[in-house]
Amino acid sequence: MIDENGKLFGKVNIIDAGAFLLIVLGFLGFFVVRSNRSEAQSNQVATKTIQFDLFAQGNFKNPKVFRVGDQVALNIRNQPAGMATIAKVQVDARTVSFLPADGKLKSFPDPDAPYGKKITFTLKADASETPNGYVIGGAKIKIGIPVEIETALYSLKGSTIDVRAE
Repeated sequence: MIDENGKLFGKVNIIDAGAFLLIVLGFLGFFVVRSNRSEAQSNQVATKTIQFDLFAQGNFKNPKVFRVGDQVALNIRNQPAGMATIAKVQVDARTVSFLPADGKLKSFPDPDAPYGKKITFTLKADASETPNGYVIGGAKIKIGIPVEIETALYSLKGSTIDVRAE
């Protein structure tokens, strides 16, 4: 089978044949991996407009920079995911609470963060509906997912607290 020169059946060098086989398997593996799509890309069923709520905290002086109707860029899990529109904004001052001797809980603005705000956005975006939830720009959007919104004036990171179809 293998002669004294290391050739298989006297025609093919066994080391060359092994190297050729590894190259062919490498190419096949590359194309098999490239042809598989992630669930977020392949199981798309329907596209619809969804709303999701995003809770963020930040320090800013003028809460009027967050305007209903503004377009914001979305980064979901640190990956660009397209655009969304602000449908609702609720801004509250950060507070601290304490329980005095009379037993009635008291809250007041946090003196350590005079510009500290808690903000809840309701955002609208087009999403694909899959069996495992909604997908925006190739990224799943679910409760608890970190999302960053960005415009020319601000960039805020928050967490998704609700997702629903419009």
